[in-house]
Amino acid sequence: MSGAKVLVIGELNVDIVATGLRSAPEMGAEILAEDCELVVGSASAIFAAGMTKLGYEVTLVSQVGRDYFGDFCIKKLRQLGVSTRYVARKADERTGVTIARSSLILAPSRRSLQTLSTKR
Repeated sequence: MSGAKVLVIGELNVDIVATGLRSAPEMGAEILAEDCELVVGSASAIFAAGMTKLGYEVTLVSQVGRDYFGDFCIKKLRQLGVSTRYVARKADERTGVTIARSSLILAPSRRSLQTLSTKR
């Protein structure tokens, strides 16, 4: 695929992925997870990273907040080989967060997603 270029336009956020939960989360109660990981999220970012693995030169057009999660997204995408030249940094917005969780007991093959967005 040498020389082939892909432009991806879409949202960019982080995913906090908790796996192996023994029960459903409840307000005010602590539950244990087998593992928890912070990863780059959004279908557009996942697609962009996948295309670089296939040998394409990929540029992502998006925006993130001027915050820790925005820094994380840009750093990880660059490590994956995705150009972030056109990812805008917005001082008045925060980078979106999706909390993904899967349960060992309730339905191991199913997951629950909750997306959080905040404005400053």
